[in-house]
Amino acid sequence: MKDITAIFETYRECARHVRNTYFSTRTTQDWDIIEDFEEVEDILFKKLITDQVIKTYSIDYREIIKTNIFLIVPSATRMPVMISR
Repeated sequence: MKDITAIFETYRECARHVRNTYFSTRTTQDWDIIEDFEEVEDILFKKLITDQVIKTYSIDYREIIKTNIFLIVPSATRMPVMISR
């Protein structure tokens, strides 16, 4: 098992910044922009996580897709759950 926390943190910070800066709905009510961001987010995930994991740990991309290769381990005894309705 490999600790790839730093890779995920980089992705989350980048995605959060791009979302809040360029795909915000605060000033407009253009909700289609959320779907646009989801496309960008998919590319960010592939480039910042899967490609990095493949390069760093020599894992076959098909293996990442076929199996649930990422195990998220909470750093605390309790982990709040966020539900998107």
